[in-house]
Amino acid sequence: MTRKHMIIKNRSKGVKLPVKYNLDGIFIGESAVHLTSYLGVLARTMVPIRYKTWHVVPKQLKDKLWDSIETAFSLNHKSRRNCMLTMGKCFRSFKNLLTVKYILPFEDQPELLKRPPIQYTFIEDEDWTIFVKDRLSDNFKEYREIQKERRKRNIYNHHLSRKGYAGLEEEMMVASGSTETIDRSILWKKAREKKDGTFDEVAIPVIEKIVRQAIERSQENGRSVSRSNDILVEALGTPEYSGRVRAKGSTTHLANIFNSVADRAVRDFIAASKEEQEYFKQKC
Repeated sequence: MTRKHMIIKNRSKGVKLPVKYNLDGIFIGESAVHLTSYLGVLARTMVPIRYKTWHVVPKQLKDKLWDSIETAFSLNHKSRRNCMLTMGKCFRSFKNLLTVKYILPFEDQPELLKRPPIQYTFIEDEDWTIFVKDRLSDNFKEYREIQKERRKRNIYNHHLSRKGYAGLEEEMMVASGSTETIDRSILWKKAREKKDGTFDEVAIPVIEKIVRQAIERSQENGRSVSRSNDILVEALGTPEYSGRVRAKGSTTHLANIFNSVADRAVRDFIAASKEEQEYFKQKC
């Protein structure tokens, strides 16, 4: 049984899959895989590709998407932001796939661009026409070149699967038997380790700095850690900005990493979700 069919079957029975969270409030574990997969399906099938960006998708449609999520999963209402960010990413990835595979190769063959690909029956003809016109415009071509140059500057490629940093952290915590969150510099280093235990040459100087900084910090007492002097910031030599937190992912706020006071409500829900996970396993 596929994840999609399992979710549909459970939903028809009124059974919601409980979502497991880590200490940062990010969903993890097998339930996270099911949820992420479901978010991708919703983003592809329910959001018309005529919308240029996720930000212009109407609130009414986003509310409908959230209702679909809550029908299938038991999760904290504060997870809405993370779910929307994930769906936004899936929406961009899907449109990029359509552009690269089904539009640009046939730019000089307009007859082949009159209809959407046959395997995507949920794409309306009108939406496809608008999308193709936009993707072949000079404005989009200019934007695409800018994005290419931006990607070239991202030289520290990780070797994570779709589990992401949250999944990697969970694996490392289980392996070590620890219940404490793992410093993001360690996660950054581990994410760039290849299967044979080696690293890309470009990442080695940063990894050496991380190791050296960790040793120095272990010999110091009482040094406060902030967004300007944590190990990863000092090793990379560049500050953190709003949005994505390196080695934590796009769904993590800077405040979650550098503020010592946790959100009591989220912590309580995490504890409750653990109990719900156990109940769900027994019921199934």
